[in-house]
Amino acid sequence: MKKVIYLPFFLVFASLLTACSFSAGTKAKPTVGLSYSYNGFRIDDVKVFDTNKNTPLKSKEIAMGKTLFISIENLTGFTVEDGKIYPGGELTVTDPDGNVVLEGSDLYKGEAGYDPGTNVFSLTVRMGAPIVAGKEYITSGRIYDLKNPDNELNITVKSEVVK
Repeated sequence: MKKVIYLPFFLVFASLLTACSFSAGTKAKPTVGLSYSYNGFRIDDVKVFDTNKNTPLKSKEIAMGKTLFISIENLTGFTVEDGKIYPGGELTVTDPDGNVVLEGSDLYKGEAGYDPGTNVFSLTVRMGAPIVAGKEYITSGRIYDLKNPDNELNITVKSEVVK
């Protein structure tokens, strides 16, 4: 008889666990110097390209004058308020000594919100001055939910800038 009592409890507990949506994780693509982690969001993939999704990077190298294009695909889980989502974004590039050489905050500042179906985002950095060839740089990006700052995606790309 005790087995019968415990079995329904177990089934209810198991169904509650599977009903929860755990949306956190960490992934890396070391060949191209990419790593990312997310919490509160769901995401399909992050990819890095050489200038506007034209050429997927196959290594950490990117030529001076080119644009590092980070594509964030199917990012969902933003809080919908008044029929809109409100993403926030930041981007920082540091040199090998940890000095900030480029920085952008409030990347979506001034926007009146986005359609809740918006799920593709990108971050871009042009490899030009003050960046110099022959050094490794770290591009760090963060996209977050302005209505729920606990929901965030953190991206790091280590790039070797070449001539």
